[in-house]
Amino acid sequence: MSIIRTLPLLACVVLLAACAGKPARDSAPASRLVEPSQAIEQPVAANDVPAAAETPAVDTDTSGHDTPPPAAASAGTASEDVAPTAAEDDFAALYGGPSPGTGAEEATGASPSYDPWEKYNRGVHRFNNAVDRSVARPLATAYTKVVPQFARTGVTNFFSNLRSPLTMVNQLLQGHADDAWDTLGRFLMNSTFGIGGLFDPASKAMVPKRSEDFG
Repeated sequence: MSIIRTLPLLACVVLLAACAGKPARDSAPASRLVEPSQAIEQPVAANDVPAAAETPAVDTDTSGHDTPPPAAASAGTASEDVAPTAAEDDFAALYGGPSPGTGAEEATGASPSYDPWEKYNRGVHRFNNAVDRSVARPLATAYTKVVPQFARTGVTNFFSNLRSPLTMVNQLLQGHADDAWDTLGRFLMNSTFGIGGLFDPASKAMVPKRSEDFG
């Protein structure tokens, strides 16, 4: 009976010894992976080189200086010749000075448009600018700084009420009888209760205000 018990023990010892003698999987040499980018380069023949890869020839003039190829020179001139915008032409026409498009017109041979009133228009424009900068703008700035808001509102109401008869006539000419009646009521109310139009009681009375001109 002791022999039968020892046989399984001996079998287990033999199996354990056999397993211990085998090498581990981690100690096996790792296989080397070849990346797709590491392809074998084949020699290229001299006749297979494309013509586009060739460098442009550089011409040498009689003075010994290298001149760039004509393609590069034409590219540089093309980038410099930019057509002017309409805003630049208008600015040059209003404020004087050479127009940016004069060079292009001379190159194409096109003549600029003829304006018989050009000198007169330029003179009037210079006069208006001078009056605006020297008289109108300083007066408007001083008026808003010196006169208080309620006084400026009264002046605006006065001139608005003064235009009411002309507005009423234009409304009648256009066949707007109801609008003309409202304008007449506003004029009478503002001229009397509004002290000559300085105040606007008609708006507080919910009388509609409709502006109209001859156009």
